Amino acid sequence: MIKPDGSQTSLAQSPRCLNLFQLVWVGKVMEKLILSDQIAYNSPTGNREVAVLAPEDWEQRWREGTTSWDLGGVTPSLVEYCREKNPRGLDVLVPGCGRGYDAHFLARQGARVVALDYAPAALEAARTTHPESRVDWQIADVTVLDFKHRFDLVWEYTCFCALDPPRRQAYLAGVARALRPGGHYQGLVFHSFPKSGGPPWPVDVENFRDLLATNLAIVAFEENTQRSLKARLNTEIWFSARKLPVVPPS
Repeated sequence: MIKPDGSQTSLAQSPRCLNLFQLVWVGKVMEKLILSDQIAYNSPTGNREVAVLAPEDWEQRWREGTTSWDLGGVTPSLVEYCREKNPRGLDVLVPGCGRGYDAHFLARQGARVVALDYAPAALEAARTTHPESRVDWQIADVTVLDFKHRFDLVWEYTCFCALDPPRRQAYLAGVARALRPGGHYQGLVFHSFPKSGGPPWPVDVENFRDLLATNLAIVAFEENTQRSLKARLNTEIWFSARKLPVVPPS
């Protein structure tokens, strides 16, 4: 660039161009920060990491007791649901069962229950908490569900939101496979929570609705449901989705 006195300056030294470069750079940095806020969490060691938790990460959380999602009892909305629809005789799957309160409650109501968790320590806690339970406790990755038999109900609470967003589609596809025709995927999903990190990870309401509709037929969808605990009001979605029967070709 030629100055009025005839001397030259580089493009990077031009105030106008420097401001432009700064704006572009700041824009890219902000984009990365926003993305990292959505897909990162504060790990037990205090480091900010990509939101893909390995089995050992979940194991560490259970060993250290950093399980703030654990209610310490049966989910009240499940108790209400079982009053409305008796689960006796149903085959029920509970993914991400944790300490197993919901799974054990369903078994006590007469359901045949398979409960899954990623962390051996979680299932160890479940067996210790419910030593006489008839629940079939299994270690499993919920994003690769593959069962020979099918279920009438898949009960959801704190599992979907514990998964980083790229793995959720595979999880819901597995849920659909696990259900027999006419079976229901039912429960609560967090969509709002403190910004201090996860899990749970962010859940976009419309994205969750679209993922459900891709795999199942939505029967009920209550954003900011009043079925939540008082401490979790206006942070959860109550939903029910049904696997449609296969219609033979005419």
